Amino acid sequence: MFALGEPTNTPYDLRFNLFGCQVRVSALFWLVAALLGYNHARAVDYIYDSRGLDTPGAFVLLLVWLFAMFVSILVHELGHHFAFRFFGIDSHIVLYHFGGLAIPSGGRRSASTSPYARKLSAYRQIIISAAGPAAQILLAVVVAVIARLAGYHIGSMASWIDYFGLPAVGGESPNSAVLYALIDFLIYPSIYWAIFNLLPVIPLDGGRIAEEIICMFFRGTQRDAIILSMICAVLITLWAFQRGETFMGMFFLSFASQYKLLLNVSHLTFHV
Repeated sequence: MFALGEPTNTPYDLRFNLFGCQVRVSALFWLVAALLGYNHARAVDYIYDSRGLDTPGAFVLLLVWLFAMFVSILVHELGHHFAFRFFGIDSHIVLYHFGGLAIPSGGRRSASTSPYARKLSAYRQIIISAAGPAAQILLAVVVAVIARLAGYHIGSMASWIDYFGLPAVGGESPNSAVLYALIDFLIYPSIYWAIFNLLPVIPLDGGRIAEEIICMFFRGTQRDAIILSMICAVLITLWAFQRGETFMGMFFLSFASQYKLLLNVSHLTFHV
């Protein structure tokens, strides 16, 4: 079985209710998010300090990153949650070191083994899987529109727009590093994480979507989806290490190392 399982409860977890959904934030979520955002916070602090502009220091900017990551990934999982609810399935949310999980009713079972999920058609499974990345991209778009209406540019995503030859968005950098960080850290990770999750790699959302499409339109099997995931995971691992993206490389390498065992398994359980 291949599952990104729900992490064990600890006394240090944050728990709250949002829109009728129980949310739990694992303590490790904050640690991994801090590791991912440390260099981003330092870079913004350095740029503003070198320009003589207002900056509270890297530590405060790292706190802004943690807030932005929390909001972004929570919105992603709420997308899954509301899609489940639309189809009559209750769920709860857990944020942890791998990102987040929207877990349908039935304890720690995944979406594919829940008695409720078995009633879902392939189209509905695709909608549920796609709802998370869609919600996250919508968040980034809303923040970008608000920033542009306020006369600010959209942070580091502006360089991506220039890279792909898209029309420039313009705007000025805020005088405050905190405001710049809030805009940039909500937009960039949201788009990055959404695209990341849409890669056709089990157990990511894109892997789930790819499996449904392979089975529905090409009359393939779960084995075919695993083979596609293996190829993509290996290619992404090589690309990531070549670019110095060690965390991403290790992440996909951990997936690729398990696929050989999965080829002999007739049924998988997973949900991100």
